[in-house]
Amino acid sequence: GESVAEAGDCDSAAGANVVVESESLRVATLNIAHGRKDSANQMLLSEKSLRANLPELAGLLDRARADAIALQEADAPSSWSGGFDHVAFLAEHSRYGCAVHGVHASNRLYSFGTALLAPRRMGNPLVHDFEPSWPTTNKGFTLAELAWNPAGRLENPLRVRFGSVHLDFSRRSVRRAQIDEMVAVLGEEQGPLVLM
Repeated sequence: GESVAEAGDCDSAAGANVVVESESLRVATLNIAHGRKDSANQMLLSEKSLRANLPELAGLLDRARADAIALQEADAPSSWSGGFDHVAFLAEHSRYGCAVHGVHASNRLYSFGTALLAPRRMGNPLVHDFEPSWPTTNKGFTLAELAWNPAGRLENPLRVRFGSVHLDFSRRSVRRAQIDEMVAVLGEEQGPLVLM
């Protein structure tokens, strides 16, 4: 099933009607590996250790000064990674107070997927789960958009869609099928699209 959750305090961030007027858009992407940093497995870490890893990650994201950041392996509350929402934590502890989080894989042990973070509210969120690819966990993508008017030169701003994508890691054939599925889903999209 496709689900989307918005995290962060977007009421205090720039509102939904704000237009980005920078000369260019800056993006960044990072697989945050369930908050484990360089540890072998997040299940070997305490909640305290995972909570200590994420502020360092929030600082790294802040230094990127991006308009949109794509995250993969981004956990909702999961027993295998400390039991708290990593995306909401990053939104709260960084300049990216707005988030759209798509959960693609979920069971009693884990709940994770892809996410987009931004310093302003993003519109028209979409979460898509790829066809299951047993024995690996489900993957998918999350989309959302920002209005952009390069240096204020356009009469009407562009609606730029940003996507955070996580493909199967184990098989090229599955990744190819997932890309084909993504093309089929996004084939009708109009305007600029930035996939990360």
